[in-house]
Order: sequence, then C-alpha cells, then structure tokens
Amino acid sequence: MPVDPPREPTPLSPGPGGRPRRRRRLPERYRDEVPDPPTPVPPAPAEPPERAETPPADLPPRQWVKTEPNARGVYKVFPNRPSRDPEDSLSLDDLCRTSELLTANENPTNASTPPWFPFLNSTVARLMGWFHLGSNIKSNAELDSLVNDVILHEDFDPKHLQGFSVVRENKWLDDAAAPKNALPGQPPMEWSVGSVKLKLPAPKVCKQEEEAAEFEVTGIMYRPLLDVMTEAFTGPAFEQFHTTPFEMRWDPKHNPDDPDATLDDAELPLDENGLPPLPPGHQPVYGEVYTSSRMLQAHNALPQTAEPHLETIIAAYMFWSDSTHLANFGDASLWPLYSFFGNLSKYIRAKPTSNAGYHQAYIPSVCLFLLSKSLI
Repeated sequence: MPVDPPREPTPLSPGPGGRPRRRRRLPERYRDEVPDPPTPVPPAPAEPPERAETPPADLPPRQWVKTEPNARGVYKVFPNRPSRDPEDSLSLDDLCRTSELLTANENPTNASTPPWFPFLNSTVARLMGWFHLGSNIKSNAELDSLVNDVILHEDFDPKHLQGFSVVRENKWLDDAAAPKNALPGQPPMEWSVGSVKLKLPAPKVCKQEEEAAEFEVTGIMYRPLLDVMTEAFTGPAFEQFHTTPFEMRWDPKHNPDDPDATLDDAELPLDENGLPPLPPGHQPVYGEVYTSSRMLQAHNALPQTAEPHLETIIAAYMFWSDSTHLANFGDASLWPLYSFFGNLSKYIRAKPTSNAGYHQAYIPSVCLFLLSKSLI
C-alpha cells in the first residue's frame, strides 16, 4: 500500500494590506501546563571486565555528571556521580499540591497499633479527643461536635464508658507520651544537662571583657549533634536527603523539539565548585542549600575513600529557636532549639506533617537573671 509523503505546512495567507498574518498563541497566564519533574541521572558506563578485576591502586579523579534538560530547559550538574538522587523517583503526584490525589485507603498509622491507642477503645478516644482538642470555653459549635463527631459516630458504644474516669485516661495518655528510658529525677536517655557561662554587661563601666563578671546558666538540656544526626540519617526521612550537592542550571533557549548537544565528559577546566564552566547563555538556579556554592566547595574538600561502599557526605545543620508559650494563663514558657538539615528540600521542611525538625536543646530564660545581676 503506497504511503503518502508528508504534507508541507500550509503558508499563512497575507492579511489586509499585504502584510503576513501572525500566528495566534494563547497568553502565558492562561496556559495550564503540567509541571515537569527533573530528569534522572544517566546510568554509569559499564566497565571492562579486566578493569573490574584489577582495581587501580590510586583513587580515580572525580568526574562531573550532567543530566538531560527537562521540558523547561533545567538540568543538574554533579561534581561526581551521586550514589543516589531522591528526585529520580519523583512523579507528577509529588509535584501537585492538591488533596484530591490522596486515596481513601492510605492509613499513616502503624498496623500493629490500634488507632485509639493508648485508650481502651474508640469511644473513649473520641470522647478524650473532643475534650482536649476543643476550645477551653465550650460553645454551641463544640456541643455540635460532641454530638455529631462522638456520640453519633458509628464506632461509639455507650457500654465502653462504664467505669469511665477522666483522671485515669489522662494518666494513660501521659504514660504513653513519656519516654520509656527516663529515670526518676534524671533527663531521658540521649539527653544531657549542662551549663553555660555568660559575660554580664556593665553599663557605664569601661572594662576588658576578660574582667567582666560571669553568670552561669544551669539546667540546659541538650542532645549531642552526633545523636541528632544519627536519628535523622537512620530514619525514614533520609530517603529524601540529598547526599551529593549539585548545581541547577537553566538554558533559556532550550527547545524540547530540537535539544542541544549534550556536554561531552572530557577534560575541561573546572571552576571552584568542581564543575565545568557555565555554557554561554545558561544561568545558574539557586533555591536549596544543596545547590549552593558553599555546599559544593565543602563537598569537594572532603577526602576521598578507597572503600567502594563507604561514602563521605556533608550534613548541613540548620538551627531554629523561638520562645513557646505553654499555657493560656500565666507566664509558663519554653525556649526550645530545633535542628533541621539542609540536605532536605525546603518544600518538605516547610510541611509540619513531614516532622523535619529534631529536638536539639531546651534553653532556660535568663533575661531576668541578667537584669538583676547588672543592677547590683
């Protein structure tokens, strides 16, 4: 069966006055384009059998790796081949901020723990939830919530409330939240108590800082940095950590229908970040800690290891602290210190449900003590 040759595009007929007609295109603000995930890291080239059997004595030099640009012309350049890239498994569902993509079968609770733990049944759990999660001053809306969300719920059973005691239920709730390895009068395991000496201010007095009076702040509960890093790197959040930094670049003139020639992995002069020079017209994209120049420079300063299954990486600590009010009445407050990791994307750290913050220390308030000492 003969096949018709491809047709030539029909030229646009000239408009009034003999001028050529322009093609109409929908304005950019009306385009609903689907976000394009980043392209994965290209696979490593296969080594010859003779090289795999006799590894060289010296460590091979690091070689940069470039990914293909996506539909927007954005690509990554790594200083060396990463052992893993968490963005390789990203899908369209991960890039969409909509709740309609969630399914009803998703249950974040542990299968071995009932959903009403630590209470005996769902009836008591719903009643205690209404008591603790509602407002302190019960209103008409709170009463509607009690009837509709607790009493009229399908798993509510009045027989479960026989012998009910709110004091006993609160004690079970406190015992379940308390650390199991804490000794009486001692901080929980993996926590330490220390002190810090501060130089007191001396208004209207000229003295050397070494001669200034000191005030020792005691009762500071803290965790060592290594313990926090171990908890983060052995937890489920480590699957989304970027262990190898990279530079994000953008080609404004990238055309998906006519892609540019890929950069050749050859001997090129590298910049201070250990990357090839930026091609003409391309622009770097900043937005994450693991794409910054400081992170790349720190990564390049790491010593290389000859162990094939041992990798040295940078743990980008980020600290955050702010005073927290503990009660609606009174002045009870707390000053916690949290640790975050720049290896995790800021879009994940910003979600409270991701639990990306780790308890680092609890700092007592010393403003009143410093004021009293400076007035003496």
